[in-house]
Amino acid sequence: MAGKYKSINVLLHDGDIDGIVQVDDFSWVSGIMYSAPREKVTQLLELEHSNNSGVYFLLSNTTIYVGQAMDLKARIKNHISNKDWWEHAILLTTKDDNLTHDAIDYIEARFIALAKKYKRYNCTNVKNETAKIKSVDKLKHDDFIEGAIFLLERILGVYAFSTNDSNKQSFKETVSKKKQNKPSSIKDNTNTEIIDKKGALQFLKENGLELKDRECTYASRKKVKYWANPKKEVLLNDWNIILNDTENRELIHALIPAKTVKSGIKKKAGIFVLRKDMPDKLDINIHPKTLIDMYSKIDINKYIVKKYKY
Repeated sequence: MAGKYKSINVLLHDGDIDGIVQVDDFSWVSGIMYSAPREKVTQLLELEHSNNSGVYFLLSNTTIYVGQAMDLKARIKNHISNKDWWEHAILLTTKDDNLTHDAIDYIEARFIALAKKYKRYNCTNVKNETAKIKSVDKLKHDDFIEGAIFLLERILGVYAFSTNDSNKQSFKETVSKKKQNKPSSIKDNTNTEIIDKKGALQFLKENGLELKDRECTYASRKKVKYWANPKKEVLLNDWNIILNDTENRELIHALIPAKTVKSGIKKKAGIFVLRKDMPDKLDINIHPKTLIDMYSKIDINKYIVKKYKY
């Protein structure tokens, strides 16, 4: 039996797969998807359809937040100032802006339920959302969700809402690899860009340090801090931390020995603080210049093993 044909349009707004990406699928009715790293979200919000109604995702390497809004642009602008942990935003809407409030309530609730069911990311939505909808509308919106998941996985490489094989190479990964493999007359690392945990681990492996994804915590430098939310169990074993100093273009490898630091609910010197909304996770906030955790006052400098320039 012949496979189902797909006609997918991918537009790179700044000519880079790691920049602002627009995706639509002929079979996805009027659906349209936008993706951008945090540093380019302001530009993304100037594009057509950005102030439509729809659903959005805020992501880091380990964490996802699902939201909805009748005006996506206004809501994302709000998250730029009040949520500092996320590194990437994805918007789902329609070209004709026909998603009603009931529709986005249902679509958001389904995505939250799927994220919590499959646990491939840490879903920070506190409530287990439910939404009632007419059966005829449910079928239509389930088709929208199914189409979105296909594009999220196979184009953007975001496997958060199913058990599908995340080892399958997405369109984004294919383009990124081709970009990385282009021949260059420059033999050093001056063109290397490390934007996520996967890239950091690959770079470290090439430079003699091999760590598995689950064996370490990764955080990329923000203007005011490095932020991470690993499970508190990391303190029971030797804990590898990788800090990506994007300003000075270096990876900092720190190793905190097993059971040398404790965790607790209250902010107290020498004890990593647990998140109030998710008490099984640490709330790590490391100052980018001093490398001291802002809540526990623990100095990461004394645990540094090596710094890797890129």
